[in-house]
Amino acid sequence: MDSCFVEDYKPVKSLAECFDWSTVEIDGHEEVDTIRQCVDNSFETPGDKESTNKLLKEDYDWAKKLDLKFHPSIVINDKVYKGDIKGKELAQGICEAF
Repeated sequence: MDSCFVEDYKPVKSLAECFDWSTVEIDGHEEVDTIRQCVDNSFETPGDKESTNKLLKEDYDWAKKLDLKFHPSIVINDKVYKGDIKGKELAQGICEAF
């Protein structure tokens, strides 16, 4: 993560510097607590960030099944996309897959 926004480049150390999470809304309702609860519950021992994260484990198993060497990777129609991961090039790769 090099910057928050391309137009207003500024180096950052974490995603928290890019976004004020206290304003997350879904369907007009503030959902910060729902998101925090979802993250906490994604661990085998809810809230214990040292325990295995079930969502990440599932993702890891999926990547291993597809024999992905670099992960996260972009997979289009069960094939690993090997092009440039920039908007225009990625859109072209998706279109070429159809």
